This record gives sequence, C-alpha cells and structure tokens, in this order.
Amino acid sequence: AIDAEISSGSRLVVILGPGGMGKTRLARAWTERQSSRKVSFCSAGACRNVEDLALAIGASIGATTRAATSDALASDVEREMRERSGEVLVLDEIENADEGGLVFIGRLAATGVVILATSRVRPRLSGESVIVLPPLEFPRDDDPAGARRSSAVQLFLARAQSGGTLPVIDDDALRNAAAIVRRLEGLPLALELAASRASSLGLARLRLELDASIDAVGRGAIDAPIAHRTLESAVVSSSERLSASSLHLLECGSLLPREFELEELEALVGASAGVLDDVRSLVDHSMLSARQGAASATLTFTIHAVVREVVLGRVTGERRAALEAQHAAWRARQAVSLADDRSSAGAARIARAEEGLMRAWHWAVARPRSKEVVSLATDLARALGRLVETFGPSPALIEVLDRTIAMAKEAGIDRARRAEVSFYRGLSRLAQSQLADAKVIYEETRALCAGGVNPRFEAMTSCQLAWLALREGDAAGGNRALAEAAAAMRGHGDPAPEMLIASLQGQCELQRGRLASARRRFEHARALAVRVQDGANEASACGFLGAVAFDEGAHREAVRHYDRAVAIAEAHGASLMEAIFRGYRAMTLHQLGDAQAEAEYREAIARAARTHSVRFESLFSGWRGALLAREGRIDEASRMIDAADGLEDELARTIFSLLRGHVDLARATEASRAGESDEAQRHVAAACRRLAAVPERQSALRELRNARQFLEREILASAIPTGTAELVVGWRGRWLDHQGSRVALHTRATLQRLTWELALRRIVEPGIAADPASLVGVVWPDDRPTADSAAHRLHVAISTLRRLGLREAIVSTAEGYYFAPSLSVQLSLQT
Repeated sequence: AIDAEISSGSRLVVILGPGGMGKTRLARAWTERQSSRKVSFCSAGACRNVEDLALAIGASIGATTRAATSDALASDVEREMRERSGEVLVLDEIENADEGGLVFIGRLAATGVVILATSRVRPRLSGESVIVLPPLEFPRDDDPAGARRSSAVQLFLARAQSGGTLPVIDDDALRNAAAIVRRLEGLPLALELAASRASSLGLARLRLELDASIDAVGRGAIDAPIAHRTLESAVVSSSERLSASSLHLLECGSLLPREFELEELEALVGASAGVLDDVRSLVDHSMLSARQGAASATLTFTIHAVVREVVLGRVTGERRAALEAQHAAWRARQAVSLADDRSSAGAARIARAEEGLMRAWHWAVARPRSKEVVSLATDLARALGRLVETFGPSPALIEVLDRTIAMAKEAGIDRARRAEVSFYRGLSRLAQSQLADAKVIYEETRALCAGGVNPRFEAMTSCQLAWLALREGDAAGGNRALAEAAAAMRGHGDPAPEMLIASLQGQCELQRGRLASARRRFEHARALAVRVQDGANEASACGFLGAVAFDEGAHREAVRHYDRAVAIAEAHGASLMEAIFRGYRAMTLHQLGDAQAEAEYREAIARAARTHSVRFESLFSGWRGALLAREGRIDEASRMIDAADGLEDELARTIFSLLRGHVDLARATEASRAGESDEAQRHVAAACRRLAAVPERQSALRELRNARQFLEREILASAIPTGTAELVVGWRGRWLDHQGSRVALHTRATLQRLTWELALRRIVEPGIAADPASLVGVVWPDDRPTADSAAHRLHVAISTLRRLGLREAIVSTAEGYYFAPSLSVQLSLQT
C-alpha cells in the first residue's frame, strides 16, 4: 500500500492507527527493504513544535546548521530537502506535533521529498494520503486449522516460543491461541505482551485471565511491565487529546459491541448536531475506526478491545454505573422492537446486538431485585431467545433463559412475556435433545398462554408439542396439538404460526407416506416464510421438500432441494438450519455412494457443533461412522459411533443401534475375505438382529425409517458365504430349508418373525435361550397381550414350527427357547 501511494505521486503518506498497532515496525520494515530509493528515518515522538522537528530531521539526515531561530532552522531543513528531491523521509510518531509543526511537515512535502509519517492522529494536511493500519487478521472461532493460518496467531505463538514455553504447537495450543488473539483483536503490541506472560501462566491460564479482563495483559508480569505501561499510556495519551464531548461519546461507544453503526451510537447518547463532529474527531485520533460495507453505503464503526477497556477502566465507579444504566435501559427498549420482528433480518439485527444485549442483561441480574429490573431483563431475554431459534442454544443463552424465567415468575411479570421466554427455553432443550425436559417446559408455556394471553406463542408452542408427539409415534396426539394451534390463531391472521402449522402438517403427511399432500403443505409453508421474510423457515420448508423427494426415491432431486435449503439458510444467517440440511445432504450423498459425502458430513458436524446442536452433531457423526465402516475403516467407525452415541431419547438410541449394523457388516466382509465363513455369518446376523429389533410401528418415524431402510439395503447387498447347513433360513424367515426340505412361510408373518429371531440368536449367541417375554415382543411387536395370552400364543407358534419339521431343532428350557447348538444354521439373503 505504501509503494502504491508513492508510485501514484503522493508526497505525504500517513500510516494511521492507535498505539500498539505496529505503525513504527511497519515503517522500519519498509525502510529496510528499500534498495532503489534513499530513505532517512526520523523518530519524531518527542517533537512538539517546528524547532523540535527541524533539529530531529536535521540530525537524522546528517545536515549541519548554525541557525539561531526556529524559522531559520526550518528554512535550512527545507533547503536541504529541496536538494534531496525524490528521496523519502520517514517521520515516526508525529501525533505530538502542534499546528505549526504539522504545517512545517506539509511544507517539507512540497519540496519534492516524499514524507512517510506514522501517527495516532490524522494531521489533515493538504494532499495527504492516509493508510489506516488494521489489526492483524485473527480467527473468528477456535478451529485449529483457521488458527494456524492467522497472522495474529502466528505472531503470538512465535513470540511465546521465543521464550521457550511452547515446545509443541498442538490443536489445544492453537485453540487457546485463537481465543487469546481474538480477545485482543489482533493488536500486535497486546499480542506480544500476552506472549510474554505465557512463560509464567501457560496458554490455558492466560486465556482464562483474558476472559476476565484485557487489563490482565502485563499486570504482575516480571518481564513486561514497561511494555504494558507503554500500551496503556498510548491509549490514555490519545484520549487526553479529546474534547469532553468526544470523550463522552467514546465512553458510551465502549459499551456497544465491537462493531456498531452511527444510529446505534446516536440512540444511546441522543442525536445532536455535535455527534458527527465528535465521531470525526474520534476517527482522526484513531480511537474509532470506520469501515464501509461492500454492499451498502452504511458505515460501521469499531472501538478496539484494548481501547475500550482502558477507557472504561479510567471512568469513576459512579460514572460507569450511570453509563451502564443508560445502556441497559436503551437496550431493553431496543429488545422490545427486536423481539416482535419475526423476519430473518430481525434475527440478524439481534445477532449483531447480542453482545450489547447480553451486557445489559448481566447488568440487570447483578442489580438488587425489583420488578422494574426484572421486567428489563425479561424484555432482553425475549429478544435473545430468538437467537436459539436461528443460531442454536449457546450455554450463555441457556443461562439467560433459565435465570430469567425463574426471576420473572418470582417478580410476577405478566404471563405473555414469560411465555415467550419459556418458549425459547423449551427450544433450547430440543436442540440439545433433552426431549422430556422440552415437553415439560412446553406444557408450562402453553398454560402461560392459555385464555388468549399470547395467541402467537400458544400456537407455536402447540406446534412444538405436535412435533414431539410425532417423534414418539403418537400421530393422534400430534393432530390434536396441531388442531389446538390452529384454534389459538383463528381470527388473528398471523402468518408466522400458520407457517409452522403448515410445516408440521407436512411432516405428519410425510410420516404417513402421503407424499403429494406433504409437498403441498411444505410449498405453502415456504410461501408463508417468504411472505414474512423468515429465511430459517423458508430453508426448513425447502429442506423438507428434499425429504419428500428422498422418500420418492428421487435422491438427486433431494440433493438439489437440500442445496437450495443450505443456500437460503446461509444467505439469511440461519446457521442452525444450514447445519441440519448440510447433514441431510451428506446422508443422501452417502446413500448415493457419492465421494463428497464424507466432506459434507465433516462440514455439517462442525456447523452443528458451532450452533450447540448436540442432537444433530451426534446424529451426523454417527452417520459418518457408518460411512467409514462402508469404506473399511472399521475401528475408526466404531469409535466415532460410540463417541457420538450419547443422546437421551429412545429414537436416537435405536438409530445408533442401526448405524452400528454397518460396522457389523464391515466386520463380516473382513471375515469373509479371510475365509472365516462362520464369523462372517455371525456379524451379518448381528446386523440383522439390530434391524429386527425395530418394530414396523417405529419405522413410521422418518429418521428411523431412513436408517432402517439403508441398513436393510446394505445387508441384502452384502456377499455372505452360503454352504450346506442343516437349517438354512431365508431373508426375514420367509422360508426355511431343513435337511433339504423347504417350507414357505411368506404368508405366515408370526412364524416368519419367530423363525428369523431364533436363527439370528443361534448364530450370534449359540446355546443361549431367548426368554419368552423378549420373543413375544419381537414376534407380536404391535400387541400388548396379557401374560397368559402371551404364553399361549408362543406355545402355539413353537408347536407349529415343530410340526413343520423342526421338532428336534427347537430346545425348550425353563429359561426359554433356542435352536439346538448341535444344529448347523445359516442365513440366506434370498427373499
């Protein structure tokens, strides 16, 4: 950038930035690499006036003068500069120069010499070109790969290693380093000071200290107190140059998030004619940086973290309390407006304001309890809850919702607002797969909404209860809840709950296999989402259209729908939906045998983790394990599925059991290649047992049905060895061949299931009896017979098999029934 400005003809180039940004280091580095230009370097930090500057410049260029006055000194230096036309004079730290000194610098630039200056304050001289020096690039999360590429992390680790404290840079070190440099927002001097403390604290402890306060940098450090004072004094000296009104604006702005717009600052301090002048002054003094967005003319302002904390650290306790109270009250007013906006743009505005809303909420809960303060916290929580819906439930958001609902109940806050907080609290439990807790919370929410107190959230809560009922296989309960949702909104004309109702109705139809009807419902939900500008639910509707295509067998069409859902979610910042449908896209590619499936799983898992969606992070990790098993990476697959299998609900546990079936099949393939046919049969039988353990009624649940169908397809495609066993049992017990005598059972479902279960147990656990209760559960999965009835049914079924030629094959003991261990049994995958 310096070379470009000089090449374009600029005679006065100013590198601008706050203290500690590395202006001097950059100027020296540029000076040292010049080979075609003659460059002189002058440290001007102590120069206040023309005389100081003339003497310092003269000394740096080796000029001699006997001038007795400042004017004469200046004239001699100007004359010398004219003789050096085309050379470059670097003036470092000119921010202390008075008006006369700055004018003198301007005159030197007119002599033909190029002036390259560094400053914390913009001089605003005629013809100047300003290069605003940004912080070093720092990672936005703790991902080790991103941290390794970050220039800020590289500087920090290099300085820390120079002290001999970091012999190995592993992923944990990178994650801690990423958090440290993010907290310091890439300020080079702050990074070096922090690195000097790593020798005594280590990275993990240093990260914790910085989480408490940036002031910890250098505090108590033996090897860096002078540097710390330099960093703090740089900010202090810059703030002391400000007018009272500019300093007030800086103090107020320091309570805002890292990036904010002028309207936010004006809303906090009150719009006035002088605000723009004060903002300009702060920018000129490098206390505030301005950036214009690529897609709009809106300016975004930033106060660096170090500047912010030093400024706030110098205000009195009484003054800071007043500023924080002013900020909290304004944030609460803002939250009321944000909470009522159901659009994706509204959610994005909440995300941008999250830091400030959180700060205000923490201020409120730290105050003595009063209804006014709790009311303020409740309004803040109503807005913050929307982030759970769009971006997932972070631990901080869960704390906000849980503590607020308890305080609001105690303080007697009105039911309508408590219902909103309770709704998002339930949603946070859903995302973490705590389904029982979510159901309890939603029942409480519905009670808060009852009687027309909050129709919108009553309808939305009923929709969530309908979804929970569907997951439990309770279609009737789901329909009742949807009817209650529709009744709550009747006559209100609110499209947001109508959109959710349409989506849930589509899911009901999808579960029943009524795909054409499901498609119509999802299209309607999508149209309503577009109408209310809700990108998250538009993405959801598109994703479910992909589910419809998947169930129709049109897998490539399903991928296109998922692509569209991901694109919409990404465009609207709906990161939770983006993670979900990236995962569904990966599952579809997996079943298509597409080589991109694993990369898609990795991305979906990472995004689900960032949105704190425990459920989808676990499920997609399990599915990736199934893919690894298919690729023969058996141990890795097994470890991954085991690590992912921690969800509480029965549906998830059943899905993970089916996913482990892919590991069984991979082990069967391995054994078959080694010529171990009995071992191969045992592993295939283990996979078949997992499949048989899922009743048909549960398979109506789509997630489970997909896992079941995929495992069944993989089993039927497996090449298991067949031989000359005494008893061969066809797929799912549809026929049996005992010593060359074939018996068809395809019209006798009860006998099929019984034969199949006994055959699988014989292969997997030879000689172990199946107790009657477990056999009844497998053979009659949809019935709940009494004990006497169950015993009679099982006795009749066993007797029938014996009459069909298996009299000697079936052993009966006090523990139950099993095929005799002496009987050789094999499976056949022929139907």
